Amino acid sequence: MNRLGMFLHRMFCIVLWAVASILGSPGSARSEPVLLIFVDRFFSVTGDLIAFDGETYQIDSHFGRLTLAAEAVTCWGQECLLGTTAAPIVKFVGDPALVEPLLVPLIHAFAKDQGNLTD
Repeated sequence: MNRLGMFLHRMFCIVLWAVASILGSPGSARSEPVLLIFVDRFFSVTGDLIAFDGETYQIDSHFGRLTLAAEAVTCWGQECLLGTTAAPIVKFVGDPALVEPLLVPLIHAFAKDQGNLTD
């Protein structure tokens, strides 16, 4: 992430915190607490998981009720699927003469080495 991206992400977190602090809502404990850690690891929030639809987490926290994009956070807690994070979408663009013989075997070898691919 470049400097501008990091700066904008931090500003978003600050604004999110400020809005949640101002609007806060009384919450009731509906589930076990979870920890949502932003992917840059500079900000995290703890609360009771209300819902997860595959794209967003909704939690009751001391900031109030928050809805956070799953791609922006990693979820930890009994209500989460062990440190799950949304799978990023990756697109490789290049000369097909190089992609097929070089990049595809490289990605497969890495995935197999990480235990994420079985033959």
